[in-house]
Amino acid sequence: MLRASRIMVSGLMVLATGCAHRGATVGGTRPLRVRVHVINHYALQIDVFAEAAGTSYQMGTVSLGIDSRFVLRPSLLSLGPVQFVAVPRDAARPFRTPSLQLIPGDSVTLEITSTLFNSTVTVDPAP
Repeated sequence: MLRASRIMVSGLMVLATGCAHRGATVGGTRPLRVRVHVINHYALQIDVFAEAAGTSYQMGTVSLGIDSRFVLRPSLLSLGPVQFVAVPRDAARPFRTPSLQLIPGDSVTLEITSTLFNSTVTVDPAP
């Protein structure tokens, strides 16, 4: 009887592990992520950060004329609205997006213009 209980508990643990989800999935295959596309038209490199609830995560550096693609950490999404910050390598004031409520599967495009204050952010919602 004790052995049967152990086998049943082990089987349930394996089943629970197999059913655990780490975010939304597409057709049960893999978790959806928030993809971030950054286009840099500014004269210098920019460092791109994502911020939520006082937590800042450097996504990467984008050079002039380069399109870069990043994936937002799922743990950052769980903190609430996300704000993207583009910090130029000179003394110019950084560009900050409005706070965005993102969900897995969303696609964000951050276009940095030659004058930072004219930069834009767009969100294509998850299907």
